[in-house]
Amino acid sequence: FSMEQIYAVVADVENYKNFVPFCKKSQILWRQEDCLSASLVIGFPPLNESYISKVTMHKPYFVKAECTD
Repeated sequence: FSMEQIYAVVADVENYKNFVPFCKKSQILWRQEDCLSASLVIGFPPLNESYISKVTMHKPYFVKAECTD
């Protein structure tokens, strides 16, 4: 895979719920050019953990996610 292809998958936070194991919810709260905030729910019944993640991106080589709550 190319760096651009891998970056596209990792930066696609909004669709994590569709392909990241145990991710139940992935919703973008706000987005700027190279940064976003997302609400994520990770879990395996009966346990679920929700958190807010700030994601910083520098295409095509850097994606950093930090829990902010």
